Amino acid sequence: MNLLNIIKKLNKILITIAAFTLVVAMVEAVFNMLLRPIGYPVQGSFEVMGFACAVISALGLGYSQEQKAHISVDIIFRFLPFKIKRGLRFISRFISAVFFMAVSYRILCLGITYYFSQELSETLRIPIYPITFLVSIGFFALSLTLFLDTVILLLKKD
Repeated sequence: MNLLNIIKKLNKILITIAAFTLVVAMVEAVFNMLLRPIGYPVQGSFEVMGFACAVISALGLGYSQEQKAHISVDIIFRFLPFKIKRGLRFISRFISAVFFMAVSYRILCLGITYYFSQELSETLRIPIYPITFLVSIGFFALSLTLFLDTVILLLKKD
């Protein structure tokens, strides 16, 4: 199995976890909306939704990059020669990959700090570090996908 397939498999696993988290968050929100009027709101609903949004957003990044689903503004690129376009794409993807690798690393460091300090959420008193690690993994997958895009762009003969 080559690196391309490994990264695609990783992105597929992460987007599946994100989709499952989205379904759980939607069910939790519906239960909270149904139970709140009768006086039994779901405790920690706001916290759960915040954690779920962080996980969903981060774990979908690599897959979105793989599918080229992010917004791309190419107003200026249209008028540039092919070689300059290709060079600028290479530079932007490489810089983005390095940046998001640094983001992943810093979030991982934060998660390790949370782990050793036994940091808990305010309402539910659950550990925060697993959520932080998942967000770090999401940014790591994005940076791997961007690095792979950079290599593919370099190897392409177009």
